[in-house]
Amino acid sequence: MASLNNFENVLQTIHSKHISLPEHEVRRNNEILNKILNQIITELKSDPFFAKHYNRIFYGGSYFDGLRVGAPTEFDLDILLKVPKNVTSVLEHTNEPGYLSLKFPEPDKLEDMFKKLLDDKNYLSTEKMRRHMISIVQKATNKFKVGSELVFNANSNGTNYQLKGVLTTSGPAVTLKLKCREFNIDVDLVPCFEFPKEKWPTGGYRSNPVPQKGNFFIVPKSPKNKHPAERYWRLSFQEQERELLNGKDTLKPTLKIFKKLRDVQQHNAVASYYIKTVFLWEDEKNGGAAYWKKGTMTDTFFKMLENYIKYLESGKIPYFWNKKNNLLSVDKIHLDNMKNRLRYIEKDLKAKYQTDPLVICQYLDIKLK
Repeated sequence: MASLNNFENVLQTIHSKHISLPEHEVRRNNEILNKILNQIITELKSDPFFAKHYNRIFYGGSYFDGLRVGAPTEFDLDILLKVPKNVTSVLEHTNEPGYLSLKFPEPDKLEDMFKKLLDDKNYLSTEKMRRHMISIVQKATNKFKVGSELVFNANSNGTNYQLKGVLTTSGPAVTLKLKCREFNIDVDLVPCFEFPKEKWPTGGYRSNPVPQKGNFFIVPKSPKNKHPAERYWRLSFQEQERELLNGKDTLKPTLKIFKKLRDVQQHNAVASYYIKTVFLWEDEKNGGAAYWKKGTMTDTFFKMLENYIKYLESGKIPYFWNKKNNLLSVDKIHLDNMKNRLRYIEKDLKAKYQTDPLVICQYLDIKLK
């Protein structure tokens, strides 16, 4: 272990020893996840609707972005579906930036099952789609039921594991909650529709900064207090965001420390995606990869802490893909508490980090020896 007599070494040690995921657990869980997933996809394809519209799995979320903090036990998988071929589909803007509606103006050309997923104005319903996918997944996983539990067998590196669990639903996801003696895994399966670059949204949305990743997704998750809510599909540019954050030295380690700080300070109103967005804006402002190589992790940490606090003080974290959408929706009392706490932490760290580099540990609930 590096000497802990300077702040840079402390940050790097915190990241490598207390935040980065254990490699052997990552390899094991990846292998087991893929084997279980292959079994489930095979069964899902026995459903005619799924077989016709299934395209691929996108391994999304913080785990596959390399931004996961904590044990490698939660997986976000997007089941990417194709809209019907040879039928006109129209992505329409809504009054909520970050959300689109999907309309089929020629419903009579659709297969009967797909037609049932439309509302009375021929918009694809998020709620009907979600319920339909739940029923398909439930039917597919019934094959793995033993009594009241789901049971999967998988081998990793010569060791056999039997995982047992249940299927739950929350928001747009169907979640497999599985456990064995050694570990647990939760797998969120989210149905999404995938669209090509020709359908890229305009009218306030940024053009694609990653041309080699032209496709984008829509997710059956609607904003609060909108009517009719089931017409709102959330846009997802996960592939582009992953490319924008990759290979940028101090960016990811610092971002993960910020997530750890958020967790320990119990700033639950700030989603991980909001922190990720702050880093995306900083990356764009400073021209990409070279910026994150110029200084140390210490430089990046203090720079991003200052920026993050400024966003909270403004009450706004603009959505990276359409800045008309403010991601931050927090009442003034909670917002003031968060920014005041972070200003205190910032002041304390700047006053002490050179003479007491371990000062940050108390704010991350970490003990270094």
